[in-house]
Amino acid sequence: MPNFFQKIKDNFFLNFVFLFFFILILKGSPVPGINEYVYLLSPVKQWDNNFLLNDWTFSKPDSAHFIFNIFISPLFLLFSPETVGWIGRIICWSLTIIALFQIGKHFLIPMWLITISILIWLLQGQAIVGDEWIFWMFEAKCVSYIFLLFSINEFIKNRVILPSILLGLSFSFHASVGFFGGCAVIFTLFVLRYPVKKLTKIILITILFSLPGLIPLLPVMFGSNNTSEDWKFMSLIVMRSHLDPFSWVKRNILSLYILLMFNWLHFRQNRNNHALRFLISFQVFICIFFSLGLIFRYAEEYEILRFFPFRLFPLFVPLFFFFHLMSAYYHRSLIEQKRELFAIGLIALLALSNPIGGFVDQVRENYKEWTVEDDDLIRTFKWLSENTPNGAIVISPPWRRDNWYFSKRAQIACWYPSYERFGEWRERIEAMTGDDLRKFRKKRGEPWSDVMEPYYNKLTEKDIESIMEKYRANYLVSKQDYIYPILFNSGTYKVYSLKEYLNASD
Repeated sequence: MPNFFQKIKDNFFLNFVFLFFFILILKGSPVPGINEYVYLLSPVKQWDNNFLLNDWTFSKPDSAHFIFNIFISPLFLLFSPETVGWIGRIICWSLTIIALFQIGKHFLIPMWLITISILIWLLQGQAIVGDEWIFWMFEAKCVSYIFLLFSINEFIKNRVILPSILLGLSFSFHASVGFFGGCAVIFTLFVLRYPVKKLTKIILITILFSLPGLIPLLPVMFGSNNTSEDWKFMSLIVMRSHLDPFSWVKRNILSLYILLMFNWLHFRQNRNNHALRFLISFQVFICIFFSLGLIFRYAEEYEILRFFPFRLFPLFVPLFFFFHLMSAYYHRSLIEQKRELFAIGLIALLALSNPIGGFVDQVRENYKEWTVEDDDLIRTFKWLSENTPNGAIVISPPWRRDNWYFSKRAQIACWYPSYERFGEWRERIEAMTGDDLRKFRKKRGEPWSDVMEPYYNKLTEKDIESIMEKYRANYLVSKQDYIYPILFNSGTYKVYSLKEYLNASD
């Protein structure tokens, strides 16, 4: 009987299925999710110019996700965006689980402890600060993380060509993940004293397979007209949860360094383990990038923060902490300095959040998303898609990312920035919400609608006609009363015909 239970605990398939369904319960929100409202439309636009005709945001290819869009575009010829989203989630979740199982084995622990490590990491929210994640929606970064994880695993096995290709592809699919992950890997190989010839080969192959993603980015990197004030606006306002560590809980930042300290001490007990040496070096370098980001934020160097230096460290160090912790527990009889190690481990655990509470909150949120009915604004968007011509331009609430998805009509702009034209995007947003930046300093957890809606609802007819003239708008979606002809009334929101009003005025 003990052998039977041991086989179950070490069975790859059973552990995989258990973890996959746990992720499905925890992160299986409806498709599309927040970012998928945009990311599942961009690939369609890349091969169908008539889709979202005249829309400014989608008028140029998405340089940051160009390869990802090309890669998944054929799926939209066969499936709906919702189906593509679920296909992408299932594939990405499955491959990421496999990659994490492979990396977990290097800690010399059984499969069931690897599963528990990943499970607790998920319950902690994956990244402790910075709102980064691997398991959730279907995005380019999810594919990039898969390539990065498999690349790390292959480098640990002392292979050269395959992991170098994977590392380059990680950058091609998502530049920020691939750049910082790639730099951490290359620096790690340097620390491990790889021969110059071998290291040069790795770098050249990595660069070669990075080119498909790098070439479309060059105009953005060197041809952008964005100002330092624009990048400040992005860091402190638009992407505050990702780029402004001053807005994060300070003790959570400190806890990251405590987790790394435990990981380092555990490695010191196993310093001859090549895999752990590689992984701790990788963690140290992503910690350096994170720490430099803190310094740049303090120095207000916002143009550097646009590269997202805070992604990897808050995400990977907690994951590796649980691998290190389980390994320390499993091999506790071999550890020499037990008191010091387990004291730091206890402090690190106390610094983490309640995993049970996190699980309950997340499941409750998923249930709410699955059972919520369409609100009046979604019904209004759907009416636009069925009763207005393709190519019509709509002034609609800019805090809603789902406006494109449900209306299938061009928008002035929404709270999804265009990085290569950030200044113009900001002008369009401010045309609908005013230019007082202080009003955007929302409290943690406060929805953007609470901040932006009052200003949007105060737009005067003069403001609307200015927007209409500048951006060629045909329709207006608002809950306020205006003199324009009403085409539809959802009970809360109205669709006004600006075109008919102009024609009547003429």
